[in-house]
Amino acid sequence: MDQYMVLTEDEYNCMTGLYPYQDKSEEQGRPTIRACLSDLSNSTGHADVPLSSYGLYLDDRSYVRSNCAPNAPCLEFNELALNGSLWNIATECKFRKKLIRMLNPDRTPFIKLLLEGVLCQREWVPSCIVPTTNPGDGDQSKK
Repeated sequence: MDQYMVLTEDEYNCMTGLYPYQDKSEEQGRPTIRACLSDLSNSTGHADVPLSSYGLYLDDRSYVRSNCAPNAPCLEFNELALNGSLWNIATECKFRKKLIRMLNPDRTPFIKLLLEGVLCQREWVPSCIVPTTNPGDGDQSKK
């Protein structure tokens, strides 16, 4: 990531449907985006244990769940990115160039991880863990 991929506060609020964009809050998967961002950043005070550091989050009933569990918001985000909703939001919120930059495989592994995640989700229903590699250690995944 670099500074040219970072959203401004206004772009972020538009993407997530936050003030002053509440009228857009239910459009194009914005609730899924908000929930996924909350789950990925829950080490900042949403729970006593830094859950996101372990790939976990608290659901709406305060149960600890895996970010890879069926119907987890971050798994649903993958589909939003593939079905064009994220592109539509980026266009509407005027950060399309930043999204293009982030999707560039020479700059970030985002598109690779997105595609691997979706393929894994479809192959290993109801949930999966995308294989990771560590230089010298090879495939470290556990399915």
